[in-house]
Amino acid sequence: MTTFIASAATWISANAATISTIATVASTAVSLISAGTSAAAQVQQGEARAVEYEAKAEVPIMQSRSEQIAAKQEATVHREAGTKALKKMRSDIAAVKARAAYGSLNPFTGSTGTLVNFNYAEGTDDYMTQVRNAVIASENAGVSEGAARYQRDLYRQAAVNARTGGYMGAAATGLEQGFQAFQAGAFRPAAAPVSSAGGYSHLSTIT
Repeated sequence: MTTFIASAATWISANAATISTIATVASTAVSLISAGTSAAAQVQQGEARAVEYEAKAEVPIMQSRSEQIAAKQEATVHREAGTKALKKMRSDIAAVKARAAYGSLNPFTGSTGTLVNFNYAEGTDDYMTQVRNAVIASENAGVSEGAARYQRDLYRQAAVNARTGGYMGAAATGLEQGFQAFQAGAFRPAAAPVSSAGGYSHLSTIT
């Protein structure tokens, strides 16, 4: 029994470098597995953030479409109001001229002419106001669309950055763990084990 213990101790002592290397490799393997798990988690987190940003990118577009519809409807209302203003102006001027003709008055002079000019000015002003409002509403629709596209592009870029950041973080983790493993000697050649003739073979002769 004493010979067995002595032989085992001799073998362990002779192969201490190999045993140490095996222990280092095992420890490094655990670290690399942990690093791989961490890297995969980073990739998944980056992907999750990217998907979230991509979903948000469509929200401004949908909101903009609703705003564009409202703006176009508003522009239509103003155009119709402008048309009504012109029709009213013509109707009022025609009525003034009819009264002037009925009284044998010149519709272009005196108080009758002044009334005609007043109705013309008022009607034209009302019409141009509605035209300007219609143009503003149409421009608002364009501004809304442009702002929505800009916001969408920002979210899409954020998605790209999140996805890229996940992969870069995973790569950095892998490189860091690999470098630490290299420093620990995980990738160095293992020491050659001592021949069994040097001592461990004696273990087989102990009964």
